[in-house]
Amino acid sequence: MTSLRSTSTNYYRPPVQRREAQHKQHSEKQTPQNPQATQQGYIEHTNYPPPTTAPPATTTTPTANPSIENQAAPFASVSQQQHQQTIKMGNILKDVDSTMDALGVDETIRGRVHKYLVTIEDQATHQNPSKRHIQESLKVIGGILDGFITDALKQPSNVVGEWVDALLLQPIEYHDPDIKHQPTTSTSDSSPQSSKSTAPPPTTYQATPQQHQQWRQTIKASKSALKYGRADEAATQLLQLVGELETHGETALLANTLTGLAKAYKHTGQTSAADTALQTAAQLYTELNEPHKAILQWRNLSQLYIEHGQPNNALSTFKTGSQQAQEALNRTNHQKHYTDVLKQAATLHNDWASHLFSQNQINSAKQQLKTARQMALQPKGPKSLLPDIYSNLSHVFMAQRQGEKAERALLQSMKAAQKLGDESSYQASWQQLQQLYAANA
Repeated sequence: MTSLRSTSTNYYRPPVQRREAQHKQHSEKQTPQNPQATQQGYIEHTNYPPPTTAPPATTTTPTANPSIENQAAPFASVSQQQHQQTIKMGNILKDVDSTMDALGVDETIRGRVHKYLVTIEDQATHQNPSKRHIQESLKVIGGILDGFITDALKQPSNVVGEWVDALLLQPIEYHDPDIKHQPTTSTSDSSPQSSKSTAPPPTTYQATPQQHQQWRQTIKASKSALKYGRADEAATQLLQLVGELETHGETALLANTLTGLAKAYKHTGQTSAADTALQTAAQLYTELNEPHKAILQWRNLSQLYIEHGQPNNALSTFKTGSQQAQEALNRTNHQKHYTDVLKQAATLHNDWASHLFSQNQINSAKQQLKTARQMALQPKGPKSLLPDIYSNLSHVFMAQRQGEKAERALLQSMKAAQKLGDESSYQASWQQLQQLYAANA
């Protein structure tokens, strides 16, 4: 039986910033990532010489994008990058935008890339940005754009990924406080290149059965790695998969993968990365009309903040999850998830009560527990939570020196556990009741 918990430690969550107005719908924060050398090398797009590595030679295919076939990739060679001074993050983001223009990237792929640019922008404006977060976000961007090239030309491409790898071997100025004021290419720009680009049809990104099989194998391998304590390996595998799923618009599998990625990040101590993964997963589940899964992510995120001593952020995520749960319960078109939403909502309030109790906010904890109990007692409510809810209520009553109410709550907990056949919860409440009797003897 879950007991009321206390938490400590410290965790800083940067505020969410927004990039271009036309990309607000894509601005959910995406997952940070595995480490690489914290360096960089990079030339502004206006000064790019001919690259040493061009996109793969095109084959005659009606779906290939002319702007990809005939346009030299605007990437500097490794040797050219090595001659550069420290590179500012703002210039890197501008070059990513220019690269998308040069490749004739369509609105769908551009929007996916911009989700990651938003998180890079966020990090760069802070005094101590997460280099790992920025580096891995750039790698995901490389994977998305290489996926676009591969699907358009029907030939494997790693040209953008190689450019990112070379870039990260050079000295990068990750802290760039002026990055918000630097212009970025928008999808609404009417530049000659972008206006002449012919984006491939959506079917271009349809994944093959072989790709689905490969993704399943990657997920299985990552679970095995995490099980045996190789969280970094699991995070690397899932991060690569995130880029591929983004490219192919596999929203459902992407949301599930992000939850696994958040777990891997949490095991490696990358809390900001886990934060981003959970927030993005929550938004994707909302878009998929699976509110119960979205609420679960807000629960996990709130607990993450509690564990790292950020009560204000925890409160914000709790309120978001609670509001979304209530909205979902009020919508008739979510009846198929009604029971699951009730369970997640009741658990959310029960968990939050535990945190409030640990902060000596007894009255507030009591109110949250009453809300959780009310949800659990509904016809389709999660009766399995009742033993824990009543047990937690007994803690509240004892803290308020209301022994009779504490005794009654424990008896209710035992009764609910007995009805459920939950022997462990029954025994835990029984022992708690004996302690109460002994204390008042």
